[in-house]
Amino acid sequence: MDHSNTAVGIHAVWFAVHDAEAQLRTLRDAGFEVGESREAKFLNAHGREVKAGQGMLVLLESSDQNGLLSKYLSDHDEGIIGLSIEVADLAKARQLAESGTERKLETYKGFFGASFLLRPEVTHGVWMEMFQVEH
Repeated sequence: MDHSNTAVGIHAVWFAVHDAEAQLRTLRDAGFEVGESREAKFLNAHGREVKAGQGMLVLLESSDQNGLLSKYLSDHDEGIIGLSIEVADLAKARQLAESGTERKLETYKGFFGASFLLRPEVTHGVWMEMFQVEH
């Protein structure tokens, strides 16, 4: 299926957790493979990847009690907080997102390559990182 934003697919689902190490132990015990460490500075969070099929889970815990992730966890249970969506053409996806949100979106080095980020208020509740794989 072709998407006007050039989306290829969901690459990762981000989970907000209170204790990443405890969650990682449980997932390892269930046979999942733990991957690279990740840092989400905009959320004041850090965590680890867990390989799941052709994609991955990213478990994130707060690294600052006054940060966005800590505030999220004080108001919500642990759960999905964001997604990383691979796109074939980052410039085209960004242009479409900017016209739809009427906001300027900056690109940055994301978890998986050059990225831009959509905030929860425009995506119905989750952070959405759109990225293009660097070749």
